[in-house]
Amino acid sequence: MHHFHYTGQKLHCESVDLTAVAQLHGTPTYVYSAALIRALYTYRSLSDEELATYVEFSESDAGRWFVATQRKGLIDAMRLAMDAAARQMTTAFPAKR
Repeated sequence: MHHFHYTGQKLHCESVDLTAVAQLHGTPTYVYSAALIRALYTYRSLSDEELATYVEFSESDAGRWFVATQRKGLIDAMRLAMDAAARQMTTAFPAKR
């Protein structure tokens, strides 16, 4: 999991341009990856051996497939839930004309 990366000449944390953050807040500015913090919180109770096993799996072809499939399923489920909510809101709050 690499949350800090370069896009062209600019360093990003996830999708945030850190050059813009530095211009806005000055330096030094401390930036944390939300995804990394969630992962650390989620896996905080695992032993070093369990974490090593997880990392080994997540970096394998099967692990990358699993994460991609899980992400697609989550996005599809969220899309269905948002569509259902939009239909319910349209019914509950008809447009005023």
